[in-house]
Amino acid sequence: MTDLSGVQAVIAFFIFVSVSLLIYNLLYMLRDRWEGVWHGRRVETWLREISLQKRSREGRSSVRALPSHVRKIAWKLRRIVELTAYHDAMDRAAQGFTAEEMHEYLSQCREGFEELAAYYARRSDMEKAYFAHVLAEYPMDASGGRAADDMMTPFLLSDSVYSREYALRALYAQGDPAAVERALDLLARRGVFHHEILLAGGLSAFRGDIMALARRLWSRAPDWPEYMEAAVVRFISLTGADFAKPLLEAAAGKRQLSPGVRLAILEYFREHPYGPAKGLILEYLRTDQGVTADLAAAAASSAAAYPGEDTIEALKSALSSSYWDVRNNAAESLMALGVVQEDLKDVLLGNDRDALEMLCYHVQAQGQEQLIPQCAMRGEAE
Repeated sequence: MTDLSGVQAVIAFFIFVSVSLLIYNLLYMLRDRWEGVWHGRRVETWLREISLQKRSREGRSSVRALPSHVRKIAWKLRRIVELTAYHDAMDRAAQGFTAEEMHEYLSQCREGFEELAAYYARRSDMEKAYFAHVLAEYPMDASGGRAADDMMTPFLLSDSVYSREYALRALYAQGDPAAVERALDLLARRGVFHHEILLAGGLSAFRGDIMALARRLWSRAPDWPEYMEAAVVRFISLTGADFAKPLLEAAAGKRQLSPGVRLAILEYFREHPYGPAKGLILEYLRTDQGVTADLAAAAASSAAAYPGEDTIEALKSALSSSYWDVRNNAAESLMALGVVQEDLKDVLLGNDRDALEMLCYHVQAQGQEQLIPQCAMRGEAE
């Protein structure tokens, strides 16, 4: 057998690699197809199993989860492939169950899910997160008292943000304000950080009494880290809960609030105008000492919801701020208040170039030169 030349060896190598990749892709597609078929069969099996827990008699249906079914949940769903199949089957089964029947089914299966929770608490972060995701979509009955959030404790304290978020969503879905309070208190005591945007957005999806939750969390917020207190205010704002009076009292009170909490309160009053809050907003616009740029910018934006000559004067002063965001928001708010050239004489004829440029930029951007012709003439001259 003659030796292959260098060129022939390279060609043979590339042919070998190409054939190997072809075989690999073929085997991968076959495996993927087989897994898809197997998954579909498992979904159908679980769908039949779940449907058997619902019985009809004399034209009326009832749900009674058999002990054997609860045991299957506790043991078979320890495999992720079975859990995903069960999850998909539940999505389909829910279409044939009323909300009350699904609630009854989940309540009767609680023991099986509690065993699963103990098992998945020892698994990887991704498995923890997926199990918590299933519970978030199909939450357990909150009437079980502390067991409801105790079951989720390992998931709440996980290093994985996904696990924590889905565990919290499972508690939000239960609709028990006390359970949510205990969960947030646990995070605060253990020093586990969960971003305030995630907290605020998640809390706004709470399925129970929003006002009851807001009152409970607001009463505890001073005991928690500043970011959690800010998250509670943002949650209140997102849900539109009527908390204007207590928020204003907190902002004007003796207790020292963090800039983040004050910022969230200002944003609440921008989204939910409250007459008595006007003085607080204008105070942030008029006072430079102790007011951060973020707070002044938020006040300048919120002022658009509080018309009046005093507001216009405060916003004109804010146009001279050394911070770009404050000047920008002040100009936007002035335009939103419908000011005309007569209202802005001191700015238009003044010596503050930054204030004039910011104002005219917004006038021209909104096509309002007819209200303030001097900005139009200034643009032509330039």
